[in-house]
Amino acid sequence: GAWDKVVAYHVLEHLKEPQEALKEIHRALKEGGVCELRVPHVSSADAWNDPTHRNFFTRRSFDYLQRDSRSNYYIGFGFRSCVARNHFGTGNPGRISWLMNPLVNNPLYDYFLWKLIPCAEIRITLTK
Repeated sequence: GAWDKVVAYHVLEHLKEPQEALKEIHRALKEGGVCELRVPHVSSADAWNDPTHRNFFTRRSFDYLQRDSRSNYYIGFGFRSCVARNHFGTGNPGRISWLMNPLVNNPLYDYFLWKLIPCAEIRITLTK
């Protein structure tokens, strides 16, 4: 690959085949290159309000992108590192985000709490 960095904020949710775009990003990145992604969390109203959104994500949706993940076997490529963090609010963090971000990044959130307490987006950093 030739690129040091790829940034794609609020793109994957619009694509017919996001895994193909991620495969192309993986191919295009240099070893050690970084991809920064942002997508709306499935619990966010923004995920559902836009009629052009085709895909919906939780933080665990990105587990299969890590090279050593048990789920990686069916995509044919993997990143050395995949860090996905939920963010309660977008833009400048306010007091409520400061309090809520630790909660929305707790493993229990991904299983149960996301249905009760929506968060805004997932921020993902992939390293090749």
